[in-house]
Amino acid sequence: MDAGYNVYFANNSAVIKFNKRFIYNVARVHDLFILDISPYVLQQPKELNNINLPHKRKRISELSKTYLWHLRLGHINLNRISRLVSDGPLSSLKVESLPTCESCLEGKMTKRHFPSKGNRASDKLELIHSDLCGPMNIQARGGFEYFVTFTDDYSKYGYIYLL
Repeated sequence: MDAGYNVYFANNSAVIKFNKRFIYNVARVHDLFILDISPYVLQQPKELNNINLPHKRKRISELSKTYLWHLRLGHINLNRISRLVSDGPLSSLKVESLPTCESCLEGKMTKRHFPSKGNRASDKLELIHSDLCGPMNIQARGGFEYFVTFTDDYSKYGYIYLL
């Protein structure tokens, strides 16, 4: 949508428009709309030949070799890449500065702490936590396939019942 494309669905077909101009009509086959791109390329109007289609990711040829090695080697930093170049494994690489890596930034973000709830029991059996689990792949003796747990919030005493 940001690039100016619109898709309309009607009468068992999908119509693709670019900046309100007709581009392509896609027929519905069973429950799918199958876009055959080869006729589109051949019958493309001359004024639309120079459209730069947006890509979610950059092509590998557009990325620097240093950044590619940064990605391939698990997002290592520039100092380690330089050490690999000087030690020999990447001796043919020309080290360049790294662009901003979103994955590295996300990995360095800290998580916010959970707020303290304050809903704790002040006496035995005031608050009981329970959980049911099963069916288990292997039966216990007696043919039990499920179990239920009960834990007292105040004393942290727990009990398991086989079902």
